[in-house]
Amino acid sequence: RSLLEMLSDMFVHWEFLMPIAMQHSSMATPEARITQVFKWFISAFHLKPRGAKKPYNPILGEVFQCRFPSFSDTIASQYPPRNQKGERSLVYLAEQVSHHPPVTAFTAEYANLVSVRGVYMPKGKMVSLNCAASIGEGSFVITFPSAYVSGIVAGTPQLELGGTVHITDLAGSPCSASVEFLRKGWLSGSYDQIHCVMKRGPPEDRDVTKVIGEFEGTWHDKIFHVTRTGPKGNGKTRKGAIFFDPQAYESEVGGTHRPLAVDCGGHPKQSRAVWHELTATLRAGQSEQAAAAKARVENAQRQERAALAKEGREHESKYFKFIVGRSVKEASDEERCDEENWDFVGQEQMSRW
Repeated sequence: RSLLEMLSDMFVHWEFLMPIAMQHSSMATPEARITQVFKWFISAFHLKPRGAKKPYNPILGEVFQCRFPSFSDTIASQYPPRNQKGERSLVYLAEQVSHHPPVTAFTAEYANLVSVRGVYMPKGKMVSLNCAASIGEGSFVITFPSAYVSGIVAGTPQLELGGTVHITDLAGSPCSASVEFLRKGWLSGSYDQIHCVMKRGPPEDRDVTKVIGEFEGTWHDKIFHVTRTGPKGNGKTRKGAIFFDPQAYESEVGGTHRPLAVDCGGHPKQSRAVWHELTATLRAGQSEQAAAAKARVENAQRQERAALAKEGREHESKYFKFIVGRSVKEASDEERCDEENWDFVGQEQMSRW
């Protein structure tokens, strides 16, 4: 599947955001809200691919749209419908807005309660993925970890996530969360571990007396509360109660709820149509035919870009417009990665679903 579709995985448990959006009494404090956003954030990572699988690199102008129905009709009945059809599902739309450098912009919405905007841009061995989420009356900025493939030279290729990401509440709350994705050491350690620290203060504040909670575990498996043996947040860590168990949760709600791909307004470059032949040949184990299918897509893309260059034109994205006053190529990486620099103009398409 395409990168555009893979990025939608972060919304598989979007309903964790609804208690905040609906101003549930359990979300009355900043501490409760930052904890709930962390639960949503970490919940999607259990959809880890088998092995070190890489998504298809999107072609310029490629789009993908899907919707995530509610897990439960009983729960969904508590939400206001998102349109006149009575739909109660979160809708996601992504577009490849630049090819050199590669930039993906995406959005996800539920009525006027949840709105997430994000930008993904790989930079060499590093990856930049940032998003801003408006949830009810609150706003959060979230960064994401970098992806690595280890074991190429010796051993089995292994997908790893690394780096420290931050969840910051912008609605006047003093709370933040720092989530460290830990890579396995050369001689020690385990794969896929995380350590999260929540505090009253910005992520860079190192005052341990402001820590309000700690969590650790495997990012695609169980996450535990953590306590420390020493005073004022010092000392060795000790695992406590389970904070999130993806297997137990999905057993409770009836399994993994994959998104339903929808027609993106008859767009000629919808992800599953673009990569249909490649996907079919890969599933059939036909490696030569798969390579040929991939080459046909890439060659068509090169010809299109060459035609644009010959005419002195630049590609015009359909749903996201770059608003910094110059082209994407001329902009800095910081400008390209800032979701506020991409104006979403596809609201009519979102409202269709």
